Amino acid sequence: MSIGVDRIKDLNTETLGANKTLGVGDAFIQRIDPGGSARDILLPAEAQGLHVLINNTADASEALTVKEDGDSTTIVSIAQNEEAELWCDGTEWFGNVTDNT
Repeated sequence: MSIGVDRIKDLNTETLGANKTLGVGDAFIQRIDPGGSARDILLPAEAQGLHVLINNTADASEALTVKEDGDSTTIVSIAQNEEAELWCDGTEWFGNVTDNT
């Protein structure tokens, strides 16, 4: 399943060099290394049923700050070795962070 389309659960593994914007066609599971610096992840515009899992694979203390598409509201902050499951009810994003250690 991608963020916005049902299908086999897919995976993106990536090291960032800048902030990242997710789209509804991106992989459901995002394994992201911030690449040496804290980064922002912008979610797609609110729509019913969107769902994504983001895992911070940093090798140091580098956080991922996940924000709504307008870049003004933080939904969650994901520290090294944490992951967040995020979902949307059509008007608002929600998230839950868990520790992977």
